[in-house]
Amino acid sequence: MPTLKTEVSELSVAFGILGVKPINPVLSEEEISTKFENTLPYDKYIKYCEGIEKNEELHQLSRELFILGKELRKEYSVFNNVNSLKWTGGKRQGSTVTSSQDLMVNMVPISVKVDSNVMYNRSPVNLLENLPQGLNPETRAGNWYIKVARNEFQKLYDYVVNISSGLNLPADVEEFEESASKNIRKTIQKAIGQAKDTQKKVFNDLYREMCQKTSRASAELFNDLFAKNIKTRRKNSIIEMVLKTFFRINSTPYLLMVKEGNLLLAFSIPNVTYWKSNWEFLNLTAQADTSSLQSEVIFNLEIKPRGKEGEAIAFPFHSEIRWSHGKFCGAPEAKLYKDFTYEKIPFYENIVKIDINSAQFNQTIANIEF
Repeated sequence: MPTLKTEVSELSVAFGILGVKPINPVLSEEEISTKFENTLPYDKYIKYCEGIEKNEELHQLSRELFILGKELRKEYSVFNNVNSLKWTGGKRQGSTVTSSQDLMVNMVPISVKVDSNVMYNRSPVNLLENLPQGLNPETRAGNWYIKVARNEFQKLYDYVVNISSGLNLPADVEEFEESASKNIRKTIQKAIGQAKDTQKKVFNDLYREMCQKTSRASAELFNDLFAKNIKTRRKNSIIEMVLKTFFRINSTPYLLMVKEGNLLLAFSIPNVTYWKSNWEFLNLTAQADTSSLQSEVIFNLEIKPRGKEGEAIAFPFHSEIRWSHGKFCGAPEAKLYKDFTYEKIPFYENIVKIDINSAQFNQTIANIEF
C-alpha cells in the first residue's frame, strides 16, 4: 500500500498540473470526480487534505510539488489547457512495468519520485540471474540466500534455533522457508531482538558472513551469465532489460517529476527505440561490496553517444540484497539504487528545474495558502 506521503506527492503534482488549488476551500465530491475522471475516491482526497493540514512536513511538500506541477503545465505545451487527468498511483502496477505510472494526463504517463534513489525493486533472481540472460522476470522466486550462500544461511539459522527455546522448528533452513507461518517468523524475530548481547554478537557475525558470501556469489554469477549471453542472439533483449531496469526507460515515453535535494525537476524520458537510435550500450559489470553490513553488489554501467568518438560515460549503481520485513521474514529482495543525481543522465530531457532555496521560489511559495 502506498504511504500518505507518496499519495500527497502524486496528488499535489496533479493539482498543480490542473492549475487548481487543492484545499481552502475543500473541493466538492463532484469537482474531484470530474477533475480526476473518477479515479480519485473522495475519501482519499479528504485524507489528503487532512494530511497536509495536520503534518507540517507534508504541508510543505504539497506546496512544493504543487508549484512543480503548475510550472510543468506552463512549460509543457501538451498540458497548457488540461482540465482533467487520471490518478493511477493507487493501482497495482504490472510486473513488466518499469516506470511507475502515478498520473495519466492527456495520454502521457507521469511518475513522481521524492528524495528516492531507488530505480527498481526486483527480486534477486530477476536482477542477478534472469536479467543477464535476457529472460523475462519471474513473479515467484525462491530464497536467494539458499541459492548462493546455503551453508552460511544454515549456520545462521542453526544459531537462531539454538536461541529460540521452546519452538519446534525444522532442522533444515530450506524446510523452514517452505513451511514457516507468519506467526513463527515473528516469534523468531522477537527471539533475535530479545537475545543477550553476547548472543547478538554471534548472530551478527554469522549474518555478516552470510552477507559477504551472498555478495561475492551474486556478483560472480551476474558477471558470468552476462559475459556469456551478451555475445548471443539475446544481446538486444539483455540491453533493453538493462535500460528498463537501470534507467527506468519504458517502451513508451513518459514524464518523471522529481524532488531531489533542493531541486524540483521535471524530465521527459525517451522510449527504448529512441535511446537505441541515439546511444550505445558498452558494458555492465558487477562487484561485491564486502565492506557493507548488508549483502551489496556494486554495478558499473557504461554508455556513449551513438556515432561519436569519445570516452564512455559511467554510471554507478548498487543493489542491496536483504529482507524487507525483518530477518527470516520471507525471501530477500534486491533493490537497485542509483549513486548519482537524475541530472547526470544525459538523455533525460529537463523541462522544469526549480531551486527551492532561491529567493524567487520562497516568494512564490509564500503566496500559496493551502
